[in-house]
Amino acid sequence: LARANTELSELRNELEKKVQERTRELEVERDRIELIIAQLSAGLLLIDQIGKISLINAQAEAFLGIKEEEILGYTVRERSDASRSGKFFQFLDTIEPNAKKRFEFTEPELLVVEVVKTNLVHGKEVVGSLVLLHDITREAVIERVKSEFVALAAHQLRTPLSGLKGYISMA
Repeated sequence: LARANTELSELRNELEKKVQERTRELEVERDRIELIIAQLSAGLLLIDQIGKISLINAQAEAFLGIKEEEILGYTVRERSDASRSGKFFQFLDTIEPNAKKRFEFTEPELLVVEVVKTNLVHGKEVVGSLVLLHDITREAVIERVKSEFVALAAHQLRTPLSGLKGYISMA
């Protein structure tokens, strides 16, 4: 009985060591994932299956002008108001899964983001959504300037041509 008790004690100690070791490994992995999420240049939101926001990274906070403590635990609909972030959440509520859409923030300065919303699926069950926000302001501004330039150039070319056309028709 004493020998069995000793063996059980040794097994318990080994098991405790393995549990502590595995716990440390999981903590390191968790910290690594949190660091990666925090360092992303894209904004990231994680929304659970009932629509509650469960994670937001620093870049998404900057894009939306909101702090983590103001948003975590709230649903997207609860945060849909007239504020900068509220307008975005109204927009987000209309996006279908696996869609890419543009959203423009105009205040305090122009910010154009490409929003990608993806369902998170575990097995066959949708367990939430992942929302990525990419800053495409520079590309959008270049696109607008290019369009304005083409329209202006076309107008400037049409004006003298119209005069020449009228002059030729009179001759």
